[in-house]
Amino acid sequence: MQEHRQNGTIRRRTFLSNMVMGTGLALAHWGCQPTNQITTLRIGINDWIGYAIALYAQKTGIMEKRGLQIDLIEFVNLQDATRAMLHGSLDATFSTIWDLMSTSVTSVQPVILLVTNVSHGSDGIVARSPLKSMEDLPGKRVGVKLGTVNELILLEALKLHEISPRVIKMVDISNEIAANELRNNKIDAAVMWQPLLSEIAKEIQGSIVYTTKDQDSLVVDILATTNQTFQEKKAAFSQFIWAWFDTMAILKQEPKIIFQFLEKELGQPRDSLLESYAGLKPGNIALNRQMLGQPQGINLVLSQTNDLLIQNNHAQGIYSSIIIPSDFLNSKLDQWNIIP
Repeated sequence: MQEHRQNGTIRRRTFLSNMVMGTGLALAHWGCQPTNQITTLRIGINDWIGYAIALYAQKTGIMEKRGLQIDLIEFVNLQDATRAMLHGSLDATFSTIWDLMSTSVTSVQPVILLVTNVSHGSDGIVARSPLKSMEDLPGKRVGVKLGTVNELILLEALKLHEISPRVIKMVDISNEIAANELRNNKIDAAVMWQPLLSEIAKEIQGSIVYTTKDQDSLVVDILATTNQTFQEKKAAFSQFIWAWFDTMAILKQEPKIIFQFLEKELGQPRDSLLESYAGLKPGNIALNRQMLGQPQGINLVLSQTNDLLIQNNHAQGIYSSIIIPSDFLNSKLDQWNIIP
C-alpha cells in the first residue's frame, strides 16, 4: 500500500517515512531505546488507525505496565514489513492476511498472534454517474493498485456479485492517482477507503457501489510473527496481547481520550480518524475468540484468500504453513485483567 496522507486526511495503511534500501527497515521509528530492565519487541507498523492503537499503548505507558517495551518500526509497504518479519529483521509486524499470504518465504512458518480489526465498511468501490451498482462495472475502467489489499477488495466484491475479473478493465494506479482520474473522467470507478471513499463520491456526484460491510470481508488486519520468534518470545507476546486488550478496553469506555491522542500524534483530523475506525470491527476479545480462539474462523479466511490468489494468477499463498496458536491465545484471554 504505497499511499501517503495528503491534505489532512488519512489514507488506509499509509506510512510516514522512506525505506532503507535492501533491508526494508525504515529510517525512523516510534519508540525509545531499549533498556536492560525490560523486554523489547521490534514491530513493523504504519499509521493506519487499526494499528495505531498500539502507539497509544506505547506512548502512555500501558506497555511498560505490562513489563514490555516496543519499538514501532515504520514501513512504506506492508509487504516489505512482512518480508522483514519473515526474514527475522523484526520480531513481529502488523499486516493483513492478504499481505502475509502473498509474501511467501517457504522456509519459515508464520504465526498469527492477533486480529487487530476486520474491515466492515471502511473500504469500498466508488463509481462515476451513471453507474449505480456492481453490475454496471463490466467493460468499465476500474482503478486499483494491483498486488495490494485494494486488489483483494475488488476481487471479493466481484466474487460476491458473480462478476468475472476478466470483464473488468483494471487500471493499476494508486489511490491518489485514482481519485484524480475519477475527477477527470479518465476512469469509471476505483477502490478506495474511508474517508476518501465518501469524499470522492460526493465530489464527483457518484455512487458507492460496494463496501466491505456488504459481506464478511477477507480484509483482515493482524499481528504476525514467525514460529521461531514465537517460541523464543512467548512471554513478551503474552505481555503485548494483554496490553493490547488493556487499550481496547479504554477505547470502548473512553474513546475520546484515545482519538484526541491519535489526532495529535498522527496529525490527522479527529473526524477522519473516527470515520475510518467506524468502518472496522475492532480487534477486541470477542473478535479474537471468534477468529483465532476457534481456528475454523480464521481458516475460512485463509482458505478463501488462498483461492483468490490462485484464481487471479498470483503465486499460491503460504496458507498451509500458517500457525494459529489457539490454545496460547485462549489462555491469554482467560488470564487477562485490565491494569488500573
